[in-house]
Amino acid sequence: IKANGSHFFDDFQDRYRTDWVFDYSRIEQDSSTFYNPNYCELLSNHYNIGRHLGNMEVYSIAIMDSILVNETIPPMLVKYTLSQCLDQIYSEAPWDIIQKNSQEYLHLFPSSELPSHLMQKYSIDPSAINDVLLVNPQGQSTTLQDVLGRLYGKEVVLDVWASWCSPCMEKIKAEKEKRERQKRKGVEYVFITFMDNEADWKKRIVELGLEQEEHCYFTTNSQTSQWFTDMKISSIPRVIRYNKAGVIIGQEM
Repeated sequence: IKANGSHFFDDFQDRYRTDWVFDYSRIEQDSSTFYNPNYCELLSNHYNIGRHLGNMEVYSIAIMDSILVNETIPPMLVKYTLSQCLDQIYSEAPWDIIQKNSQEYLHLFPSSELPSHLMQKYSIDPSAINDVLLVNPQGQSTTLQDVLGRLYGKEVVLDVWASWCSPCMEKIKAEKEKRERQKRKGVEYVFITFMDNEADWKKRIVELGLEQEEHCYFTTNSQTSQWFTDMKISSIPRVIRYNKAGVIIGQEM
């Protein structure tokens, strides 16, 4: 951090006094609902802290605390910064990184309820980490394990895509006739999303004609599901082929 010792906080306030309204009493209550979304960006731009906010490989609550502890910064500002960091991790990181940083945060603030609050805020269900939670266009919920179980005895093509992925959509459009031919031979197609937005997904499946597919699903836990980690899915498109015994026989990028 490029800061001038005890002048760090005064300078920060003076620089953004007209643009930034901040209530410290609310921070003391440890509620993430009062976070100022511009805070980390401002701190990043002017105090060279962004590399720790954006790089998940080196990014951790412990690292951030070790940086802040060497500066003359009010404890509430330190806590606020670390809380913002934890919120970002919960919104973007896989489950193992979430767990690691929650432990680091609670080591610093043992009585904090923030990790529990963020679990609810981002609808993270630890009991579902080992499965892929799905919902169809009609709002009916299921899991990938259940879907593949119902299709046991058939060849299955699992297409992992997203509404923001242009190569995914081009592939889906280009292979429409091929899918129809394969379906007539008994092959089943399953579409699931990866790191997508449900509202965008609903619009896109209409454009692509996927709303007519029997097995078209939005994934509600692709960020935290261990399945995506085990399958080493960090980019899409990805096509996974299963034989009639439910065994993976091939993958395509």
